[in-house]
Amino acid sequence: MSKSLLAAVVLAIGPPLWASGALAAQITFGPSAQSITFTGDGANSVTVQSQKLTALALDTINGAVGTVSLSPLSFLAGPQSAGLFPTGFNTETFTYSNPDGDMLTETWQILRIQDNTPQPKFFGTGTVTAISGDAAFLVAFGPVGSSHSFDWIEMPLSCTVAANCATLDQLATTTASASAPISSGEDFPNGVPEPASLALLWGALFGLGLFGRRRRATA
Repeated sequence: MSKSLLAAVVLAIGPPLWASGALAAQITFGPSAQSITFTGDGANSVTVQSQKLTALALDTINGAVGTVSLSPLSFLAGPQSAGLFPTGFNTETFTYSNPDGDMLTETWQILRIQDNTPQPKFFGTGTVTAISGDAAFLVAFGPVGSSHSFDWIEMPLSCTVAANCATLDQLATTTASASAPISSGEDFPNGVPEPASLALLWGALFGLGLFGRRRRATA
C-alpha cells in the first residue's frame, strides 16, 4: 500500500486522538523491512545480529508518516533466566525523520529480551543526541541529553526445524539459527506512559493491511 494512502488514513483518524489529549509523546514504528537473526550457543544464550533495520513510523505530534532506522545489531544475550535474556554491552543508533522536517537521533542500549512466546520482546533505554524540527516536536521529544525508553516485539521466529525455535528459550538450547523482522515498536521520553490510543490506531492500520508484512527469512 502506498505511503500517500497510509498518510490519508492517519490524517483522517489520527487528529481526533491528538486533539483529545489522549496521546503522550511517542514514536511508533514497524514492521521492519529486514530481519534480526538469533543463533543459539547450546548453553541458554543467543547471538543477536542484523543488518541496518528500517521501517515506516509516525509520531504523536503530527500525522505525517516518516521512517526510522536502527544501526546493525551484534551482541550476545543470556544466559536466559526466568524467560529473560540480559544483553551484553551494545550501543545502537536510532534515527527518526518525517516529511515536515522533524528529525531525532538517539543512542540506544538494549537491556534485555523477554521470551516464553514465539515473538521475543526487546527493551532498552535511549539518550537523545540530536533533535531538530518545529517547536512542538522539540518540546515533546527533546532536549539533547534527555532519556527515552523503547521496546519492540518481533514477528514469530522462523527456522529450518520449527521445533528449534518455538521460543527463544528453546533456540538457546541448540546451535540453530532463527530470524524474524520487527513487528512493531515504540520509543518515548521517560516518564511518559504508553498511549493506548496510538497502539489502537497502529493496530487498526495493520489490520487494514496498510503495512504489508514482509516474508520472514529462514535460517
